[in-house]
Amino acid sequence: MKKFQIVLYLFLFSFFCSFSIITLAQSTMNQTLSSWELISSEYITDFQTLHKKNWSSDQATAIEVPNTVFGALIESGKIEEPFHGTQLKDFDRSDYDIPWIYRTQFNLNKNAPSNCVQLILEGFNYKANLWLNGELVADSTFLIGPYRIIDLNITKYVHPKDNILVIEVFPPRAGDLTIGWVDWNPYPPDDNMGLWRPVKIKQSGDVSIKSAFVESCIDKENYSWADLQVKVDLVNHNHQVQNGHLKGTIGAIEFEMDFHLAPNQAKTFTFRPEAYPALHLENPEIWWPNNLGEHPLYKLNLKAYTENKFSDDYKTRFGIREVDTYINTEGNRGYTINGKKILIKGGGWVDDLFLREDAQKVRTQVEYTKHMGLNTIRLEGFWGSSKALFDACDEEGILLMIGWSCHWEWEDYCQRPTDNYLLIKAEENDFHAQSFQDQVRWLRNHPSVFNWVYGSDMLPRPELELALNKYLDSVDQSRPRLAGCRQIAQDGSSSYTSEISGPVAVKMVGPYSYVTPNYWIEDRQYGGAWGFNTETGPGIVPTVFESVKKFTPEEDLWPINEVWDFHSGRGHFATFERWLPAFNARYGAASSAEDLCFRAQLSNYEALRAMFEAFTVNKPSATGIIQWMLNSAFPNHLWQLYDYYLMPTGAFYGTKKANQAQTAIYDYHRKAIYVSNESLENKDLSVEMKILDINSDILFEKDFDVSVDAYSAKKLYQLPDSLNTSANVYFIDLSVTENGKLLSDNFYWISKKEDVCDYEKTNWFITPNSSYADFTELKHLTPSYPEVNINSKNLDGTTEFAVELYNPGKHLAFFMELAICDEESKETILPVFWEDNYVSLLPGEKKIIKARIKSRENVRALSYLRVKGMNVEEKRYPID
Repeated sequence: MKKFQIVLYLFLFSFFCSFSIITLAQSTMNQTLSSWELISSEYITDFQTLHKKNWSSDQATAIEVPNTVFGALIESGKIEEPFHGTQLKDFDRSDYDIPWIYRTQFNLNKNAPSNCVQLILEGFNYKANLWLNGELVADSTFLIGPYRIIDLNITKYVHPKDNILVIEVFPPRAGDLTIGWVDWNPYPPDDNMGLWRPVKIKQSGDVSIKSAFVESCIDKENYSWADLQVKVDLVNHNHQVQNGHLKGTIGAIEFEMDFHLAPNQAKTFTFRPEAYPALHLENPEIWWPNNLGEHPLYKLNLKAYTENKFSDDYKTRFGIREVDTYINTEGNRGYTINGKKILIKGGGWVDDLFLREDAQKVRTQVEYTKHMGLNTIRLEGFWGSSKALFDACDEEGILLMIGWSCHWEWEDYCQRPTDNYLLIKAEENDFHAQSFQDQVRWLRNHPSVFNWVYGSDMLPRPELELALNKYLDSVDQSRPRLAGCRQIAQDGSSSYTSEISGPVAVKMVGPYSYVTPNYWIEDRQYGGAWGFNTETGPGIVPTVFESVKKFTPEEDLWPINEVWDFHSGRGHFATFERWLPAFNARYGAASSAEDLCFRAQLSNYEALRAMFEAFTVNKPSATGIIQWMLNSAFPNHLWQLYDYYLMPTGAFYGTKKANQAQTAIYDYHRKAIYVSNESLENKDLSVEMKILDINSDILFEKDFDVSVDAYSAKKLYQLPDSLNTSANVYFIDLSVTENGKLLSDNFYWISKKEDVCDYEKTNWFITPNSSYADFTELKHLTPSYPEVNINSKNLDGTTEFAVELYNPGKHLAFFMELAICDEESKETILPVFWEDNYVSLLPGEKKIIKARIKSRENVRALSYLRVKGMNVEEKRYPID
């Protein structure tokens, strides 16, 4: 008996140890190689020494990867942040016209299986040679292209310890289809050369799980069930047949199957709900976009075994939802999520100029997008250095529209002759279709991704579209595809109808520069509120003075000069000449940079609110609007809803005001009041309207009770042709309640002198005006003296501030900017989430406006509230 106990003890001990090792292996199968050395090839005289353990050089820089060459040099302190003034013009680009070397050392994980070891390059730009332990593993004839994700089997080259990995990266050349910046901002000096996404080591048994994908089919009537289909890509890295077992779980759901793989075979195995009833879910949690519902995520876990030994595992998240597309009666494309029509409302994303990715900054920008009431981000060629953006969008309910950049469509940008197609040559079709396939496989489990876009300004050639379809069919057939982002060129010369997939049925005809608010409803030929406008916007949106001082030398702050222009885009957009005359005519010329930057927020707010509200009012004829753009790659004044430093501007709060789920709206063209409901339910609402003159006296007021169907807008009231006031400016105050609860409010300043668009002079980026509205009386409003109190409390990792505003006087307190500022620096604490900002108070009105700031030490004790308005003197208030 004693002998039996000893044997049993040894067996259990052995089992426990092996179980522990397997458990550890399952959680540590991959390692990311983050610590590297970077050196220019200019300093390498003996290339062979790079592969020796004791190699060192005074010219080498310790860096973190992912990082482009220029970005890494900034992060390491070798180069100062080059955003002040026009510094970016001064760098010698020849320093980056030669290869740069990335070098690192690593050990294998001794607790993970190592039958097969793979080196995974998730993104490099543009070509590379790669050596491991002095052996050339792959050269630049194979390692090419910024969007390939390449797995290299390095089993025969790798050692258990002290491996030396050297990657020589070559910059893109004229004609290379590289990462492109188009006209958004200056080009980086190195053209984003480098390892811009992670480099990973993957260890496994003879069989590895390359990828897996969960497709969902749902009951779109009452959402009572969902069927899941799980596809798993397995690879046999052995020259022998492999028989094994695959196990999967989704929460409490379990499913498994045996597999057979021929030597070196890659094969997809599918768990279908017909054969695996556990994959038929009753009462599933459905993923919805922002404003339509919650955004629950499920976890898939997979394990592969061969000969009863653990070989590999795979983990991912997914959401249960369905996407579809339709063409409305006017011939315009729209989208449905879970069977419900959705007005696409979003902005265009851009990565940091040097592709540096701060995960927290990415997260904040997605939270900002949600906070503004938007539901979509469009990616055009900039897809992040990691999955941080995609994970955040999954969690916050923000849809992602993903495609290549128009950098690949214009001769000026990629140095290839233009012919109205994506500038990809016939012999490159398969390569670029594979690149797209790599990205789709990488991203396909993210419920936030709702379509794949092949082209931007142009279509792919028919042969390329066929190749793209073939490669994408093999990895994802669950999402709509869009061949391009415009149907007709603005001059009407070209119709972009695909020979393969038919009309794209979306538009991209501008504008991209300033247009007056009436344009969006009034226009029915170009970029106005009809159909799906895939990129457009009112152009320059000057940021706040606090930010301008950070990137503009003091001597260049005023008047506007080439430094301001440099921070306003390139080409047609590197100028204030189209924005400034309109601003001066409508609001009056500025006396200083500070004066301009503050009053510019009036223009920003008005312009962005009008654009988004026009598409809201015109649904279902209007199906989508993408503001060009959401953010900025470097500090500037162009196409942004918040600036590079995460400062929300008037554009931010105008957008937020426009995208309230139930809201009353002034139509600038029809001079009428509408009420909109974007929820999934019909609503019974009450609307209160007041019209005030320049002296804050009420000219007219009226209340309405109205029933509004889901996903609709309804006209409430037609304003009279004239109002009994001699002044040129009057105000409209609107509020919406449901069962006595305030849902939204909206405040407009209106000019009796109208904006008049000159449509005959429209070009691809602007519709100019023949005359402008006149708001210059706003500079001379009677001063107002609101009472302000603020208190704060800590809540779940944030500090919440409650600002009570009360206007005891007889005159409107107009366009008040609220800011929580740091006591020492006097600068706004960012990021910040205000419920409302640039607030106006009617006489006798009281509002409580809340703000959230992610907690930091003593944020309440070391900060104060700053309030400033058009007719409200700037004051500071201590925080209780």
